[in-house]
Amino acid sequence: DNTRALMQRLPADERESLYWRPESYTWRDYFIGTHIPGLEKYVFPDMKEELADKPRLAHMHRDLVDMFESTTYANRHRVAARFLDGETFEHLTYAELRLLAERVSAYVLDTIGPEPGETRIMLVCENRPEWVAAYFGILRAGCTVVPVDAFASAEQIREVAKVADVRGIIVSPTVAERASIDGAWPLRDAVRFKDRLIVPKAPARVASLVFTTGTSKGVMLSHRNFTFEVSRLAGIFPLDEKDHLLSVLPLHHTFEFTAGLLVPLSRGATVTYVSELSGDTLQRALEDGVTGLIGVPALWELLRDRIETRVNDNTRLAGFVLDGIKVVNNFLRQHTELNLGPLLAYPVHRALGGRLKYLVSSGSTLSPDVLAFFRGVGFNMTEGYALTEAAPIVTVTDPLDPMVPGSVGKPLHGVDVTIEHPDEHGIGEVLMRGPNVMLGYWGSHGKPLDAPPSRGWLRTGDMGRMDEEGRLFLVGRKGATDLDRYGQNPAIREVADQRAIEAARVSAPADAEHVAVPVSVATAGKRLLQWTQKKFYQHVMDVDVRGRGYIPRDTSFIVAANHTSHLDAGLVQEALGAYGKNLVPLAAADYFFSTKTRRAYFEHFTNVRPVARRGAYEAMFADALAAIDRGHSLLLFPEGTRSRDGRMQSFQHAIGYLAMHAQRPVLPMYLSGTHEALPKGAPLLPRARGIGAAIGLALQPSVFAALGEPGPETYASATALIEKAIAALRDVGGYRVEELRP
Repeated sequence: DNTRALMQRLPADERESLYWRPESYTWRDYFIGTHIPGLEKYVFPDMKEELADKPRLAHMHRDLVDMFESTTYANRHRVAARFLDGETFEHLTYAELRLLAERVSAYVLDTIGPEPGETRIMLVCENRPEWVAAYFGILRAGCTVVPVDAFASAEQIREVAKVADVRGIIVSPTVAERASIDGAWPLRDAVRFKDRLIVPKAPARVASLVFTTGTSKGVMLSHRNFTFEVSRLAGIFPLDEKDHLLSVLPLHHTFEFTAGLLVPLSRGATVTYVSELSGDTLQRALEDGVTGLIGVPALWELLRDRIETRVNDNTRLAGFVLDGIKVVNNFLRQHTELNLGPLLAYPVHRALGGRLKYLVSSGSTLSPDVLAFFRGVGFNMTEGYALTEAAPIVTVTDPLDPMVPGSVGKPLHGVDVTIEHPDEHGIGEVLMRGPNVMLGYWGSHGKPLDAPPSRGWLRTGDMGRMDEEGRLFLVGRKGATDLDRYGQNPAIREVADQRAIEAARVSAPADAEHVAVPVSVATAGKRLLQWTQKKFYQHVMDVDVRGRGYIPRDTSFIVAANHTSHLDAGLVQEALGAYGKNLVPLAAADYFFSTKTRRAYFEHFTNVRPVARRGAYEAMFADALAAIDRGHSLLLFPEGTRSRDGRMQSFQHAIGYLAMHAQRPVLPMYLSGTHEALPKGAPLLPRARGIGAAIGLALQPSVFAALGEPGPETYASATALIEKAIAALRDVGGYRVEELRP
């Protein structure tokens, strides 16, 4: 009413120019054609972003000294670090750790003077609690830490010291004994220095100057680089004082330093260090209640192999049971929020201490089958993309998200990642920017090099692509020509994998629902199902096979058989023996792939390929012909569906098309007894045990070529020839090829 009143107050000419006649609107057309499309275009996208789960962010400290002072006070009575030497644990509380750091600060300032300025101190020490105390002690003194590998040679240590222009070198007793460094400061003296209250100095601009192996330039990482990473990672990994991490990677590596030290330290958790990296020592440490572990792919592969070996040493059946657990639990975790691994694979969890929750992989891309193994038995496995220049984590997978093989996760909140000049496959150089990007490089001449522009992109030198969800996939180094362990350029293999995925989508019905299952999970599922099927036909059913000598030994082939039961495909594979291992059954897409669950099962856990019952043969069998070219044999039931009464029905001409175009032998096979054992529509419980397969003489491609050029008539003739062969196997047990020709 108010709007109408306002309209009436307008002059007549203005009312005419302002079109507002709601009574003339067809409101249904307006809402469907204008209003709702407008909401979808301009409103809903913003609502989706606003209502989406916000990233979990922890408090960001202004610098590492502030973080250290805060956490060592708040958690002063808790255990900060432990050191396992043989069978004995040494404990250090947060308060004791702070005291050692204060002593190191006093030692450094007493040695170099009270005003350090831009001073760099080298730290050469193996993983142990004193390393942590020394690092933060140097920071508290207002200096920059130059962490170096404890196993570096004396020459390497001196070279880095010269390039970094350090004022002092703190070394552990082990390093001092192995490498003779003139003027080195003993770590033992630093942590035992007289107690003296040292107010932390203003932090240096650079927290760590990191020299990676084989380079003569260092990476300058600021306090903010690290505190930003800690705030983001602490949101992804909700550690608290009950958590307990085991440190096995060197602390001079930024990944272990950031994720394995700074994050747990900021949350009041405990970190354990070991004197040696032996299997017994690691087992002893794990048994003491470790909840998190950071490792490289080689460690996870070793741990996976060790677990599988122990399981298989018990009984072979135990190995298959574990495979089944992995398949089922991976599937559940991929499509639901259920994780039954800790329950179903409890012995595995118990062997690793029973509390292990967080597994983090770094260094290089983790093999999908290793990732699937640990997720399948119930662990939360995470991997990320790390660069020393990014302090170091750029992207990370969320352990609670579904597994996406090959992905190194999404960028940390506040980090931007883009692909420069992507090719037709979306692959290009990975660029990134964010608060974790280094200040710049320290050159071999002992001075800083030009830093990257503050708002510019850091070139990583890595090639990759990103999917629609923002996940990053790495495919290799820029310009790299090395072959990977698959004998391919990684980028080429990645593209090939994508093409295979697209081919699978094209071959499926357009309206079908797809379920992505990791390759390793599918492989394990197939292995378990093949074993179960083999045992079923060998020990439950009474199988009689005749004519195995006719199976082609030197080529792939097409099996054509009558069809009366769900037992038929398994019987064909049993009849073929070793030659049925790579058999690909062709099945009706509208039945076997009609639902999301069926598609997931048949597509990933069997070799079955979907085929439409109607349509052009060329489109229907493109995938099947490609499979036979790759060395697979095919199984087709030419009747198109199971017979209800057990009698053989007329063959459809699809088998004739395949016979004319595949250029492979066709192997006729007559199956008997399966209708009596499990007819169509009966419960999945065999009524009888006696079943059989009669294999006939293979029909060579020349037999079909003699019928003429491929076309509807020759397809019909080829089909009739094959149907006659199977009927002869049924009626008289065999045939001669000459008798089959029209």
